[in-house]
Amino acid sequence: MTSGLHEIFDYVCRKKMHSATDDLFHAHHLVDGGPVYHETGHGGWIAEPWNSISSLSLILPALYFFILLWKYRKDYGFIVWFFCPLLFVGGMGSTLFHGLRSSPYLLALDAGPMAILTMGLFYYFTQKLTRKHWLWHVFTAAGAWTFLIYLRWLQENHAGIPSKTENPN
Repeated sequence: MTSGLHEIFDYVCRKKMHSATDDLFHAHHLVDGGPVYHETGHGGWIAEPWNSISSLSLILPALYFFILLWKYRKDYGFIVWFFCPLLFVGGMGSTLFHGLRSSPYLLALDAGPMAILTMGLFYYFTQKLTRKHWLWHVFTAAGAWTFLIYLRWLQENHAGIPSKTENPN
C-alpha cells in the first residue's frame, strides 16, 4: 500500500462521519488525486455516471470519422492518424476515469490525450492560417515543454505515481 493510500485509510478509520466515502470526498483526499465534482461520492457502482456517459460521446465521432476518412487517409492524414486516435483514447480514458475514480493513471488518460489534442489542433490551425512553417517548431517545443511540466505536476501531486527522488522501499 502506498503512503498516500495508507494516510487516507488512517484518516478514514480515525474519523467517524457519515460514511467512509463522504469522509474521503469532503476531505479532498480522493484516491486518484483528481477533482471533486458535484456527482462524486454519491454511491453506486459507477463513481460519476453522468460524466462517464457524456465521455462516451467522444468515442463515436472518433470512430465515425476514422472509418469515413480511411480511404482518403493520404489527404486527411492529420485527422486519421492524429485527431481520431487521440479523441478515441481521450474518450475511453475519460469514461474509465469518471466511472472508476480509482487511479491517477486514469486521470492521466483523461487529461493527457485531450491536452495533446488541443496543442495539435492549435498547431494545425496555426500552420493552415499563417503558412509560416517556422512557427511549428516554436509551438512543438512549447507544447512538448508544457506536456512535460504537466507530467511532472501529475507525478508530484497525485498518489500512486512515485517520483524519481522517492525511495520505492
